[in-house]
Amino acid sequence: MYRLILIVAIFTLSTQLFGKNIWNLRTPDNSELTFVNIYEILEDSKGDLWIASPPNIFQIKNGEFDNSEDWIIHNRKIVESEIGAVRDMIEDSKGNIITRNLLAITLFDGFEWRIIQEHKNGNFQYNNGIFADAYYLYVSGYPLGVHRFDYNDWTIFPLDEGMSFGKTLVVNDNYYMTNSTGLLSYDGEKWSYQESYGDINFSKRYRSSFVDNNSNIWVILKKALVKIDLETGIWTEYNCEISPFEGTTFNNAAVLDDNSFLLSYDQHLVHFSEELGFREIPDPAFPPNGFWTPRTVYVDSKNRVWVGTFQDGLIWADLSDVLESIPPTSARRMPRVFIYDIVPNPATNSARVRFYSNDRNPENISVSIYDLLGNEFKNFTFELDMTSPYSYLTLNTGQLNSGSYFVHIKNETDAKVQLFIKK
Repeated sequence: MYRLILIVAIFTLSTQLFGKNIWNLRTPDNSELTFVNIYEILEDSKGDLWIASPPNIFQIKNGEFDNSEDWIIHNRKIVESEIGAVRDMIEDSKGNIITRNLLAITLFDGFEWRIIQEHKNGNFQYNNGIFADAYYLYVSGYPLGVHRFDYNDWTIFPLDEGMSFGKTLVVNDNYYMTNSTGLLSYDGEKWSYQESYGDINFSKRYRSSFVDNNSNIWVILKKALVKIDLETGIWTEYNCEISPFEGTTFNNAAVLDDNSFLLSYDQHLVHFSEELGFREIPDPAFPPNGFWTPRTVYVDSKNRVWVGTFQDGLIWADLSDVLESIPPTSARRMPRVFIYDIVPNPATNSARVRFYSNDRNPENISVSIYDLLGNEFKNFTFELDMTSPYSYLTLNTGQLNSGSYFVHIKNETDAKVQLFIKK
């Protein structure tokens, strides 16, 4: 009882602090069409809104809900049995609506749905994002590789043994793939991994990826974003600490005109910019229990934010109202100094430290060496190499006694420590 009173009091106070509820709940007039679990939202080139909520796909003419006649239901039982819940939905350059799930790729040409590839007898399965450019359709899966469709035939670009498939991206006519182990690029003959900069590991955290307005790749991890600047080769990780729960994870992102993002984050909706970091958007005043689970977020051409939820319908608000509702908070980011390695380690007379600093002010780097008891042996400043993502620092270790030491590298906002051994 007391807990309920406390929840109501907190909600009332937050409403007073941050203004009226800006969100609107939208469900079909016909109870038979009620949304259960919304996986994908898409606005096509004609302004129609498409909503994937198993086992159906809803098409809302002009994206308006005022008239039930504006609703078209596409029942996707187009084969003898259901082909599973939609995991991706896009519009290609020809105006076709294309969907992907674990079992098939389907295409709607404005008149009818048809399967353009189907998983049969274990020999064909798609498991990650679908993408289309002006000429082709791309998706990754089994047989292991990236599958390209020219609307007549499929061509596979195979991955080497030991590689895993992921989200295929085309950036400035170059092919990339993100997966649970890193970033791959395709040179016309084979896929190869690109070296990451920093102690960034996707293992057990990888979710998906997308491209921003400046042709940077962003990798969505469970509780973080990684920016990959393809021009400089610099990787930067931003950690989200809004939710303390270990199982919390990002689901998807919508890129805004100013190159900031909206992200669905389990029980939260989050705004991110490199300037301000992660900021939580206040929850809507419904459902009555105050608990909601945003599964996907989408921004349409009318600057409306659409949020597809788990069992709570389709929610929308004006983008300007959403951004204005965010209380001011500080940015939460991952460390901005990365020490890659110390070679050799153990060292004798000298050791080379390879590191990277996000702070590109060449005069802001300080270096210290400590023993295990915290006694400082060296302290000096270091000038960054501005021509390379890496900087190389040579430590004179000849005067140190044998034992274990820490090298401490610090810029204006962050620091990193790594152990090394003197023989």
